[in-house]
Amino acid sequence: MSPQTRRAAWLIEQAKRKGSAQIDRLDALENTILVLCADLAVMYGDDLTVSKGCEIAELIFGDGVAQVEFEYRAGYASQTSGPPERCYEGQDEEITILRAYLHGSWHDADLFAPAVLTSWDAQISEIAAQNAEDRKHGEWA
Repeated sequence: MSPQTRRAAWLIEQAKRKGSAQIDRLDALENTILVLCADLAVMYGDDLTVSKGCEIAELIFGDGVAQVEFEYRAGYASQTSGPPERCYEGQDEEITILRAYLHGSWHDADLFAPAVLTSWDAQISEIAAQNAEDRKHGEWA
């Protein structure tokens, strides 16, 4: 249940306790409010299910936000000193944006302009760096 739905249910329960004369009207309003809250939860992407092996982040899109699903692989530096058997080439981080949740539905990444995808890559890199820092300091849940 989304936070909006829980809040609506609580408000309705409080109103029912205050006066029994309007209970029938409140029952009708309760149903309408719960339906609207469920619609809002879908529109805003509350409780989205992410594909296996993927992550989701709320990223800036125009004047609003989008829930963006992506795959992320952290990069690592090259090891070029020491015994040859311990040397290896580094790898850059890899971000693959799969889709975005906007206005109640998923949209494939290829529908977005390259500038938007570049902006999202940068935002995801910042989030990944912060998550890595949090893990290092034991703040990762």
